[in-house]
Amino acid sequence: MAATAAKNRYAHRSMYNGSAAYDLDRREWYEEEQKQQHVPQPKPAVRRRENYRFSPLSAVGAVVAAVLIVFSLLGYVNYNELTTETVRLENRIEELREQERKLTVKYEETFDITSIETYAANVLSMSKPDQSQIIELGLSAKDKAVVISDPAVKQAEAGASFGGLVQFFGTLAAYFK
Repeated sequence: MAATAAKNRYAHRSMYNGSAAYDLDRREWYEEEQKQQHVPQPKPAVRRRENYRFSPLSAVGAVVAAVLIVFSLLGYVNYNELTTETVRLENRIEELREQERKLTVKYEETFDITSIETYAANVLSMSKPDQSQIIELGLSAKDKAVVISDPAVKQAEAGASFGGLVQFFGTLAAYFK
């Protein structure tokens, strides 16, 4: 197309041979020039504009997208609320731990073990158990109550109960004297 435009542009030079006057004797040149000027150009094809129709599937897709956006926004709001609540509860836990530390120290200060042991030994006449009073039991069963029928243990229990009865009657007799 560009080549024909360049050809038409310079066609008059060859026809007139550099002269601006028409050579009327050469009628074929004139006719050729007229043909070149009035050559009908083909019209470009007119594009038909397609009519777009409404698609129900695109409407469903738009609705689904809108619902997903709403759900994501609600999820984000819920996430922010939970984060705020978590931070508040973590701060409360720290306050409670500090209060627990203070109360533990205060509780431990109220009980002086040495004064309790002195009171138990002097006032209540209590003493620590001897090795003869401590019996270790090796049990094969776990998490169950096992009744052991050891004759030495039964005699010790019977002797302790009989000695307790004798002491009781002795105390009772001393009271009535």
